[in-house]
Amino acid sequence: MIRPSARSMREDILAPRRKNAEEAASLMIKRYGRSALHQIDQRIEELRSHGEGEALELWREIRTTAEFLLNTTLSGDSN
Repeated sequence: MIRPSARSMREDILAPRRKNAEEAASLMIKRYGRSALHQIDQRIEELRSHGEGEALELWREIRTTAEFLLNTTLSGDSN
């Protein structure tokens, strides 16, 4: 029997979360446009102040993804 590596197991676990972060980032950009990062930062600060560590981690991923998407779109690199 071939056992999956720890890395492949981690990727299997993180794939749905990554997809959720991408979907959330896209929705935030669609709703808030250029101010999406500001809106996301507000949510991050709120979660930090309430000690919501797991949700905070997800929103940080959403922010990273939104920043990438905005920079790609604004620079004209999206195809």
